[in-house]
Amino acid sequence: MFRVASLSKQFTAAALALAANDGLVDLDAPIGRYLPNLQARTRQIPLRFFMTHTAGFAGFEESLQPHVKGLNGKPVTFGTGDYLAPDELFELSRQTAPLSDPGEKFTYSNMSYYWLGRVIERVTDESLRQYISRKLLVPAGMRRSFISDNADEVIPDRATAYTPLSGSLGSYQFEVSETNLDWVGANALVTSINEFLLWDEQFRTPTLGRTPEAFRAQLVSRQGDLDKDDPDSAGYAFGLYVKDRDSYGRSVYHRGSWAAYRSIYKRYLDRDFAYFIFCNRSDVDREQISQAIEDIYLKTRS
Repeated sequence: MFRVASLSKQFTAAALALAANDGLVDLDAPIGRYLPNLQARTRQIPLRFFMTHTAGFAGFEESLQPHVKGLNGKPVTFGTGDYLAPDELFELSRQTAPLSDPGEKFTYSNMSYYWLGRVIERVTDESLRQYISRKLLVPAGMRRSFISDNADEVIPDRATAYTPLSGSLGSYQFEVSETNLDWVGANALVTSINEFLLWDEQFRTPTLGRTPEAFRAQLVSRQGDLDKDDPDSAGYAFGLYVKDRDSYGRSVYHRGSWAAYRSIYKRYLDRDFAYFIFCNRSDVDREQISQAIEDIYLKTRS
């Protein structure tokens, strides 16, 4: 069982889409309708901007830096370092303001997906773990997969994450590098290779949602652009990057990094070809592996 880091965002976004399709939430409504305690300027930003990383926020450290210091007064580092309980995180995060004008540009934002998780919990009256399990994981057959909202939970068959010890290059000396945080929304899915394959199957023969084919199309539909001035740039859909002219055609993909876990998921939509890479070592060159997979399988078929 691997923690797949930001591959989790597509599950948060899919859960948000289901809640919207059920009339529980409006993606174009301001987030303040669901989280009224946020900072005044933040309350006016549409939910869709948070989903597409265009709300003006960035990562946890960048967003929270003005409001909290790490140990010994140093800048905070989250993941395996400084600790905040979920309610402490929300109390600090609600004071933050956008770092850039909403809608102006793409800025990858874990903070945005943390807030989207809170919105889902508010409108469904369930924890994000419960809602995603009930609406996505169990129906897809992913019965062992779950959203990790307790860092101390014992996980059978977990692949522990490791990072090389400082100065140990080539000597194969490692230390455990697991998160100490209970935060959800951005990076908390725990799953296996076999069960993630069941999720990928939803992009081939969908069964989720009231109208599965429409729900699949919704999840891969471009909702925002990474570069508005470049028509060939990637876009962002529901927790997935989408690219119309990738190396071998139209694709959706995402990468993940949290603690020492590294992951990649990619599907070429018109070729019925997908792959995903789960790593429990921070020094693995997943990009090299990814390119090799594509070249070996697809280059000879182009």
